[in-house]
Amino acid sequence: MPVDVRAMANGPVALGEALRTIRDRVGYSVEAVSSQTSLRSTQLLEIEAGLYEPSTGILEALGELYGIDTDQLPTSGQAERKPLIYDEERKLLHAGWLTIEFDQRRHDNDDLLRAFAACIRQLRGASPSAPVVLREADRVMLAQLLNLEDDYLDQRFTYWFRASPDQFVGIRETLHALVA
Repeated sequence: MPVDVRAMANGPVALGEALRTIRDRVGYSVEAVSSQTSLRSTQLLEIEAGLYEPSTGILEALGELYGIDTDQLPTSGQAERKPLIYDEERKLLHAGWLTIEFDQRRHDNDDLLRAFAACIRQLRGASPSAPVVLREADRVMLAQLLNLEDDYLDQRFTYWFRASPDQFVGIRETLHALVA
């Protein structure tokens, strides 16, 4: 049954509340949504509670499943995207509701980029082989964490982020400029 998203968006309704209401109206349980999307049940509940703002990919997946136009969803009351936080002493990167623990023995560019790309895919509800698009805030954080003297950094980004070969050409210089 189609849901009138416009009627819900007329008031100051938070995005999470709107998504929960739509899910209820179309008759899906949290488990049903989880089984038909890449979202875990806890992730969906956190979105609906307004604990974090879902990515465009997650919204599109939910919109397709619920049969709604996501462009009409309310934007007020969305939780702000939490910044990435790195705990250097414990070698932990906190990204939203996920934490990446790095191998204490290996902690190198490949380890960081592999783990970071996997985390971002999970946060955005993307498949394990989906390309990862870097946001500006991610670039700044990575510029501080990566070994920028790595001559193969462009290729490492291309490999771990499943990008076209030209997407990360010059990334090393770009990151150097961010920390200079």
